[in-house]
Amino acid sequence: MHNKVLKTAYYNNPNNKLLEDYLVLYGSVYELVELSPDDFYSVYKKTFSPLVQIAENMGFKYWET
Repeated sequence: MHNKVLKTAYYNNPNNKLLEDYLVLYGSVYELVELSPDDFYSVYKKTFSPLVQIAENMGFKYWET
């Protein structure tokens, strides 16, 4: 879902300030938009899995949707 939202936002306005939040995942938004859905998921998971683990260790609960 994030991949589709990112691409939609980028193609509608490549200078959208909200896209800067995605720079945590990759060096440039353009390169991130060009990733396949599987590659995007891999980058997303690689970035956020450690953060989820840290949150769980701090007592936050992780939920499945």
